[in-house]
Formats: sequence, structure tokens, C-alpha cells
Amino acid sequence: DIWSGYPLLKKICSCESHGNNDKEPRQFNNDGTLLWGNDPKSGKPIKNDVGACQISTKYWLQKSQELGYNIFTYGGNINFSKWLYDRQGSSPWRASYACWK
Repeated sequence: DIWSGYPLLKKICSCESHGNNDKEPRQFNNDGTLLWGNDPKSGKPIKNDVGACQISTKYWLQKSQELGYNIFTYGGNINFSKWLYDRQGSSPWRASYACWK
């Protein structure tokens, strides 16, 4: 299981990708397109946060690439999220705290 040892991170990523802490995190929309984030104020799509765990490309794309994680794939997004979670805990996802607390 890709989430083994990371139950809170799975809830966080479920919130980030579905807005619900009890679903399987998703990397893609129903139409097969890559899942990008939405501006919480306007609801409009923004191309900064990507995938199952909504990794910020603005802050983390270069580091993820240096480490060999392709955050544009399901496995790469989750595995980079584990790397980030191991170093910073849940703080990178504090914007969705109300969903996963």
C-alpha cells in the first residue's frame, strides 16, 4: 500500500484532491486531465498546486525533480509528499486543516 505508515497524509491528500478526508486521493479529474488546484477565494483554477497531494510547483517542483520525483504522476506526487511530510509534517497543507484535523 502506497499509504502504509502515512494515515494522516492520506487524509490530507484526500482533502486536497477531493475536499473530503474519506476518499482515495486522486491525481486526475474524471475526464483524465491532470488535477490542478483552485483559488479558495474565487474558485478559479490555478496552475500552482498539482495532483493527489496538491504539491505547489512554485515552491517544490525544482526540489522534487532534484530528488527524482515526478509530481505529475500519482506515485511521484505521493512519494514526494511523503518526503515533504517527513521533514515538515502537515504544515505545507495547513490551508486544508479544517478538512483533515
